[in-house]
Amino acid sequence: MSKSNITTVGVIGLGYVGLPTAIGFHDAGFEVWGVDVSQRTVDMVRAGENPTGDPDVNDIVPAPGTERWNITTSTAEAVPHCDVVLVTVPTPITHDLKPDLSYVEAAGRAVFEAIPKGSNTIVVLESTVYPGVTAQTKQRLEFRQESNRHAHQKTYSHPIT
Repeated sequence: MSKSNITTVGVIGLGYVGLPTAIGFHDAGFEVWGVDVSQRTVDMVRAGENPTGDPDVNDIVPAPGTERWNITTSTAEAVPHCDVVLVTVPTPITHDLKPDLSYVEAAGRAVFEAIPKGSNTIVVLESTVYPGVTAQTKQRLEFRQESNRHAHQKTYSHPIT
């Protein structure tokens, strides 16, 4: 958690949704921790380069060494610094046309495991999913972590289901 008066925002997934979101929070004055599982993506963002292919992002990625801009492959490193964590991972469609929630579940598990004991970290799922996925995913993660609960957690989803 941030020790200053600046709110720290974590963004898990630095793709075409996460990277511009992280940049927007940084431009608004927040400290930002960006996380991506791709070392290539992390290396490019750290170098001030755009890994998304979206030309609108080309000139707005912060330069190397920019204050309040932290980029890593480690959710465990980033999340303890964050007051708010946005999960912006993809939800591809499976061969039978159902959403593949494996990225959401993996990111959610990593985030909840990294939240420090006693914190009030807010976690937001920002992904294209059907109503009820946030609650279902949270329940599965809680079931797996029931014996290892260590943080005060509240999860909200929209639309409320």
